[in-house]
Amino acid sequence: MTYIAPDFMTNASPEAIERAIREAELTRERYAKKASVLRGLLATRRDQIAAGTWPPAA
Repeated sequence: MTYIAPDFMTNASPEAIERAIREAELTRERYAKKASVLRGLLATRRDQIAAGTWPPAA
């Protein structure tokens, strides 16, 4: 469960709540993009390992 400050829970205006929702959604989108890039990197790395080209020679 995500922590939300008690003061925010009690006193936040509808606008403040909407702003917090937008910020959370933007954060989620950024992390989804990062996860997608990392999945691609993982697939590439596994292919490199299978091909014997990773790790690179020192």
